[in-house]
Amino acid sequence: MTSTQRLQAVLKGEPVDRIPVAGWAHVMNLCDRHADDFVKATINYQNAHGFDFVKVTEHPQYMAEAMGAVLRPTSNWEETAFWCVEKMLVNTPEDWKKLRVPDLHTSSLAREIEVVDRLCDHFRDDVPVIPSVFSPVMWAMYFSVAAAEQHRREKEEGLIPPWAAYLAENEALVKQGLEVLTEANNRFIEGVARVGAAGIFFANPFAQSAWPKEQYDTFAKPYDMENLRLASEKMWFNIFHWCGRQNLQYNYIESYPVQALNWEDTCETNPTMAQIREKTDKVFIGGIDRLYDREGGSRAAIKE
Repeated sequence: MTSTQRLQAVLKGEPVDRIPVAGWAHVMNLCDRHADDFVKATINYQNAHGFDFVKVTEHPQYMAEAMGAVLRPTSNWEETAFWCVEKMLVNTPEDWKKLRVPDLHTSSLAREIEVVDRLCDHFRDDVPVIPSVFSPVMWAMYFSVAAAEQHRREKEEGLIPPWAAYLAENEALVKQGLEVLTEANNRFIEGVARVGAAGIFFANPFAQSAWPKEQYDTFAKPYDMENLRLASEKMWFNIFHWCGRQNLQYNYIESYPVQALNWEDTCETNPTMAQIREKTDKVFIGGIDRLYDREGGSRAAIKE
């Protein structure tokens, strides 16, 4: 079976020759802002591992870059663009009014769509290509909270409480920005669907108990649903990356129209696959712990 045939069989509940396997990480930080280098590195990575889909790991500020944020060059292979923003887009609440949907043909989104186009052309129908899209509310946090500040909050008080307070204090202005970000995502989704992407890898880190569901339903879910409904109309293998390691809440995202859920099921503070299997028949993607199974320890232990 090809990887595409294997995944399509899984979605239909049909027998497969083996369980599909995929893996990814932020390891292309020196090339992910250059189409030629990024395409070559992604092809080499896929050829080395033979995964059942190509998860395109774009740099985590590509939408901010498209809208005018200034990024310095990455200085080493471990440093993602997340840490390289020199000029943020939203420095005061009033700046939310200034956001504009970027042009797919002249902004950095053109580069990202070109990458997906070339990967789809290379792998044809044998291996599905899945580009990454962040939830509008996740983009909003990246646009308005500096990386160092996010890191400090995460360590000292948790990221969600101060972010939730900011949203509550600036609701009308932030919603203006979220509408622009949702439309920008929609245009990007249409662009990657047009060039052959099988689906999107849609990430949202806020569906967890630290954020009250009422506020999640205000600032996250409506915008996510608009993006995901469009993706579900255009593509056949959409993945929701249920991001986080702190008491993820399935009832926040149970109505999301995706084929697969990806989360850190081995994290002790997250629900297990068995627990979520009682609630849905979606495909599950998980199984290893990114903090322990991918790094450190002995090779034998990692393989086990």
